[in-house]
Amino acid sequence: MAALKSLSFVAMPKAETNPTMIRRKEVIARLELQKSLALDAKFVRTVKTKDGEKTQKVRPTWVENPDGTCFFVLRVGFAPVEFAKGCTAIRVKSRDELPATIDTLVAAIQADLTTKSCRRRSRRRARRRLLPDRKKSHCRSRRGKNPPLFCRSARKLV
Repeated sequence: MAALKSLSFVAMPKAETNPTMIRRKEVIARLELQKSLALDAKFVRTVKTKDGEKTQKVRPTWVENPDGTCFFVLRVGFAPVEFAKGCTAIRVKSRDELPATIDTLVAAIQADLTTKSCRRRSRRRARRRLLPDRKKSHCRSRRGKNPPLFCRSARKLV
């Protein structure tokens, strides 16, 4: 018991879960995979499963033209990020310059210079959550202040 008195006990602080920071870390991790793929064409990532480890092929997010130029697309989720209005790709002179371009993107994300489209998406989601759930009445006869709980015309609960 004397050994416990020498320790200082405090309440455990809550872990902050910031969705924006989590999303940035995921994007940076995907950019690092693309950088590894740009340096080594046969790069595969190793994923831990309950049976052990397995390798997965990493698909490139750039397109290479016959003249040697590349177009790199950064995706958040399934949507490409717009860097300017209508511009979703970054043109790179050659594949050798691709890792430097990816490093620039990672530095911009870490420095909080993210695009407005990512911020707009997160704001829209937050607004949807804040609005109260309003169920529209399918009953045309009583759409006023007191809609019925059961609508006969729609044959379901409102």
